[in-house]
Amino acid sequence: MANAENLDIELLRTFIAVADVHTFSKAAIRLARTQGAVSQQMQRLETLVGTALFEKEGRTKHLTQHGLQLLSYARDLLWLNDDALRSLKDSRFSGVLRIGSPHDVADTLLPPLLSQIARWAPNLNIELDVGRSPFLMEALHRGEVDMTISTRFDPLLEGVLLRTSPTVWICSALYHHQPEATVPLIMADYPSIFRPIAIEVLDAA
Repeated sequence: MANAENLDIELLRTFIAVADVHTFSKAAIRLARTQGAVSQQMQRLETLVGTALFEKEGRTKHLTQHGLQLLSYARDLLWLNDDALRSLKDSRFSGVLRIGSPHDVADTLLPPLLSQIARWAPNLNIELDVGRSPFLMEALHRGEVDMTISTRFDPLLEGVLLRTSPTVWICSALYHHQPEATVPLIMADYPSIFRPIAIEVLDAA
């Protein structure tokens, strides 16, 4: 049986870094390697695949058509490699993780996050508390949930940004604005963070 050629994960990791920052020198800084080491790795990768992956424009490295083709596979392979290692290393995590989520997030932003957690920590049981954001933040302070997705910032809590979304006005397609008339509004009650935002904007106008 003939020996099959294999793509080297470390070569692909370097290749992605060069593709992201467009120079060997910047990729070397990102990877904590020398520029010469990065150059040698890319030469090895081009020899392995049998085609040029970069074209030079000054000091900038642009991907060739073959380079773009490989980049898509490289990102997938690197993700699978790192995901598999995380899953094995994180298998020690067990017990219960209690997560709070607002209603509008529970069926949009939350599912892919839960999918990643399930892959990284298959022995971890997840309990969901779906409710309104301000009440979930209070539950977090009381220790009733371990973490929550929220639209609110709290200087006493540690958090990471998951997504930014625009705040917009929505009206019926049949609505005709009359500047002299009272604006008919449907608004959430006071705990909603969007209510004071809307009132502030209207007052300013």
